[in-house]
Amino acid sequence: MTTIAFDGKTMACDTRVTCGDTFCNTDTKIYENDAYVIGVAGDAGVGTMLVQVSNILTMRTYEYNFQAIVYEKHTQRIFYVSFDKKWESNSSVVPIVDSYFAVGSGADFARAAMYLGNTATRAVTVAAEFDINTGGKIITKPLFG
Repeated sequence: MTTIAFDGKTMACDTRVTCGDTFCNTDTKIYENDAYVIGVAGDAGVGTMLVQVSNILTMRTYEYNFQAIVYEKHTQRIFYVSFDKKWESNSSVVPIVDSYFAVGSGADFARAAMYLGNTATRAVTVAAEFDINTGGKIITKPLFG
């Protein structure tokens, strides 16, 4: 999977893509359109699909498994959006009011790092040390000044 972290100001992601036993790197897992900044963990390619959804914060059924941290630009709020095809139900859309949050296979390591005062960028670096599915270059996207 991956690690996407938000520290209250910045979103960060790794670039490792896992396909079975094969690892490769992509250019980013943080996508942006006029309304949202979306950090996506899950099925490869889902990020490019999600930026084309007119309102990702509306519960719906998707064709992909994913977890995402979504920054809504006009309200400046953060949301957790997820969908698992096995449940055969609508997506979950949860507003996040915590000062930090993370999704993906390395999320627990990233949350622990941010709890200890680290930035989202450092949190993804820590996750990469402990989660085999997190790695590669770290990309950051400042959201708040």
